[in-house]
Amino acid sequence: MEQVSPRDLINFVRTIDGENLTTLARRETFTVHALDNSIQYTPTSTNRPRKHQYRWLARVCDEFSKTNSFKPADYKDLTVNASYALAVINAYLQSRGQGGR
Repeated sequence: MEQVSPRDLINFVRTIDGENLTTLARRETFTVHALDNSIQYTPTSTNRPRKHQYRWLARVCDEFSKTNSFKPADYKDLTVNASYALAVINAYLQSRGQGGR
Protein backbone atom coordinates (compact mmCIF):
# COMPACT_ATOMS: atom_id res chain seq x y z
CA MET A 1 0.00 0.00 0.00
CA GLU A 2 1.20 3.47 -0.92
CA GLN A 3 1.40 5.99 1.93
CA VAL A 4 0.87 9.72 1.39
CA SER A 5 0.88 12.58 3.88
CA PRO A 6 -0.55 16.08 3.43
CA ARG A 7 2.89 17.57 4.08
CA ASP A 8 4.36 15.36 1.31
CA LEU A 9 1.71 16.64 -1.11
CA ILE A 10 2.13 20.29 -0.20
CA ASN A 11 5.91 20.00 -0.61
CA PHE A 12 5.44 18.19 -3.92
CA VAL A 13 3.05 20.87 -5.19
CA ARG A 14 5.72 23.47 -4.49
CA THR A 15 7.87 21.71 -7.11
CA ILE A 16 5.12 21.76 -9.74
CA ASP A 17 3.44 25.02 -8.74
CA GLY A 18 1.33 26.43 -11.56
CA GLU A 19 1.52 23.34 -13.75
CA ASN A 20 -1.52 21.84 -15.40
CA LEU A 21 -2.81 18.53 -14.12
CA THR A 22 -5.77 16.44 -15.24
CA THR A 23 -8.35 14.75 -13.04
CA LEU A 24 -8.31 10.99 -13.39
CA ALA A 25 -12.05 10.38 -13.66
CA ARG A 26 -13.37 13.17 -15.88
CA ARG A 27 -10.09 14.27 -17.49
CA GLU A 28 -10.65 17.92 -16.56
CA THR A 29 -7.59 20.17 -16.41
CA PHE A 30 -6.62 22.39 -13.52
CA THR A 31 -3.61 24.21 -12.14
CA VAL A 32 -2.29 23.61 -8.66
CA HIS A 33 -0.58 25.97 -6.24
CA ALA A 34 0.96 25.46 -2.80
CA LEU A 35 -0.11 27.86 -0.11
CA ASP A 36 1.32 28.00 3.43
CA ASN A 37 -0.61 25.07 4.82
CA SER A 38 -2.95 24.10 2.00
CA ILE A 39 -3.26 23.49 -1.71
CA GLN A 40 -5.21 25.58 -4.19
CA TYR A 41 -6.75 24.04 -7.29
CA THR A 42 -7.94 26.22 -10.16
CA PRO A 43 -10.10 24.35 -12.68
CA THR A 44 -9.51 25.51 -16.25
CA SER A 45 -13.25 25.39 -16.92
CA THR A 46 -14.15 27.99 -14.27
CA ASN A 47 -10.83 29.69 -13.49
CA ARG A 48 -12.10 29.98 -9.90
CA PRO A 49 -9.62 28.88 -7.21
CA ARG A 50 -10.63 26.15 -4.75
CA LYS A 51 -8.65 26.01 -1.53
CA HIS A 52 -8.08 22.60 0.06
CA GLN A 53 -7.20 23.20 3.69
CA TYR A 54 -4.70 21.00 5.50
CA ARG A 55 -7.21 19.24 7.76
CA TRP A 56 -9.36 18.13 4.81
CA LEU A 57 -6.33 17.18 2.77
CA ALA A 58 -5.12 15.09 5.73
CA ARG A 59 -8.39 13.16 5.72
CA VAL A 60 -8.02 12.36 2.03
CA CYS A 61 -4.40 11.28 2.56
CA ASP A 62 -5.35 9.07 5.51
CA GLU A 63 -8.11 7.37 3.53
CA PHE A 64 -5.94 6.98 0.45
CA SER A 65 -3.15 5.44 2.56
CA LYS A 66 -5.65 2.83 3.81
CA THR A 67 -7.35 2.02 0.51
CA ASN A 68 -5.14 3.30 -2.34
CA SER A 69 -8.40 4.06 -4.14
CA PHE A 70 -8.35 6.57 -6.98
CA LYS A 71 -12.18 6.76 -7.13
CA PRO A 72 -13.45 10.22 -6.10
CA ALA A 73 -16.73 8.67 -4.93
CA ASP A 74 -14.81 6.86 -2.18
CA TYR A 75 -14.00 10.27 -0.66
CA LYS A 76 -17.38 12.00 -1.09
CA ASP A 77 -17.93 12.19 2.67
CA LEU A 78 -14.50 13.79 3.18
CA THR A 79 -14.23 16.57 0.59
CA VAL A 80 -15.65 18.01 -2.60
CA ASN A 81 -12.07 18.34 -3.89
CA ALA A 82 -11.31 14.62 -4.06
CA SER A 83 -10.87 14.49 -7.83
CA TYR A 84 -8.19 17.20 -7.66
CA ALA A 85 -6.45 15.73 -4.61
CA LEU A 86 -6.35 12.28 -6.24
CA ALA A 87 -4.77 13.73 -9.38
CA VAL A 88 -2.09 15.38 -7.21
CA ILE A 89 -1.55 12.11 -5.30
CA ASN A 90 -1.19 10.27 -8.60
CA ALA A 91 1.36 12.79 -9.92
CA TYR A 92 3.25 12.62 -6.60
CA LEU A 93 3.46 8.81 -6.67
CA GLN A 94 4.54 8.80 -10.32
CA SER A 95 7.25 11.35 -9.57
CA ARG A 96 8.61 8.99 -6.92
CA GLY A 97 8.43 5.96 -9.21
CA GLN A 98 5.82 4.40 -6.96
CA GLY A 99 3.24 3.66 -9.57
CA GLY A 100 0.14 5.69 -9.31
CA ARG A 101 -2.48 5.22 -11.93
